[in-house]
Amino acid sequence: MQPLGVCASQAAASTLEAAVSGAGIENVRFQDCRIAHTGGQGLYLRTGCHRVMVRHCLMEDLGAGGVCFGLCNNRRQPRANEVSSHLTVEDSIIRHGGRIMQAGVGVWMGHVHDCRVVHNEICDFFYTGVSLGWTWGYAPTANRDNLIAHNRIHHIGQGALSDMGGIYTLGDNTGSVVRNNWIWEVNGYADNGSPAWGLYTDEGSKGIVFSDNLVEKCRDGAVHQHYGTENLHTNSIFLTFNRFGVWRSRNEDHITLRINGNVFWWNDPEAGTYTGGGGYESLKDLPADGNLYWCTAGQPGKTAFKGQDWEAWRKAGKDAHGAIADPLFVDPANGDWRFRPDSPALKMGFRPFDWTDSGVYASDPDWVKKAA
Repeated sequence: MQPLGVCASQAAASTLEAAVSGAGIENVRFQDCRIAHTGGQGLYLRTGCHRVMVRHCLMEDLGAGGVCFGLCNNRRQPRANEVSSHLTVEDSIIRHGGRIMQAGVGVWMGHVHDCRVVHNEICDFFYTGVSLGWTWGYAPTANRDNLIAHNRIHHIGQGALSDMGGIYTLGDNTGSVVRNNWIWEVNGYADNGSPAWGLYTDEGSKGIVFSDNLVEKCRDGAVHQHYGTENLHTNSIFLTFNRFGVWRSRNEDHITLRINGNVFWWNDPEAGTYTGGGGYESLKDLPADGNLYWCTAGQPGKTAFKGQDWEAWRKAGKDAHGAIADPLFVDPANGDWRFRPDSPALKMGFRPFDWTDSGVYASDPDWVKKAA
């Protein structure tokens, strides 16, 4: 670290000190590496890096984040030679981070395209698991066609910081996909008023498809859309939240978020499924349809659907093909979220997926044991 210290910005992204760092790196593979006991980041590949593989690596006891890739600059658009692309972080264990700068992130990517973060174990951080984008608002970006899939992301936030997500995005990410991730225990500093969510599309997030994700035990909620354009959540399972399943902070005159064909299952009768901030009375910019809702304590409350009951929600044009019904999980008490054959979710067209396929590859039992 620098002798006079360092200012830790959001996500500690401006912290360039790392155990391994560089810029303009191409066609390099980091495999079977261990990075541990760092003062700053684990691996930081800055501007102009292309075709880099990080595979089967262990990063733990990190002063800040694990893997950082790209440019941290929201003040101006990057030059063409500053944009990075084709990073793969795969089959790696990234854990116990933020030990000096709590804002460190498991995997952070800024101004990148065609990157893949797949089949990783990312856990025990005080801010965010995976962060993508880093252009606030609707300015043009280099971000596009990125994939975040099949990761286990858990024990994030842990009451230390706030305004975070298991997966967090910023800016236009058209063509990017977030799917088949298993996310749980994302909980922020509750007294701050800006808590934490499983999936968080922050300012200007655009064009991202979220599907086949299982999000559970995130106290404040599964999904948060601050403002953005045409992001979609579909065929996902949102479980055991204590406040609201879906948040939307600011409405706009275009579609910000679509919630289609998901299952919501919670057990707090005081909790709701949708809320909108900023004093707005409607969620006109948030179409919702074909979702299944079930509160184990009984019927959802009279204010569960953005301050109204189910009938008023339907009259407002929401969930014309939705339903309130028990999804009939196989064994929810023991975390078996498969559907029984007579599940109404299956009758409504929900496509079952195997959330246990997330995390490091099962073909290496010793690696799976180390991740666990």
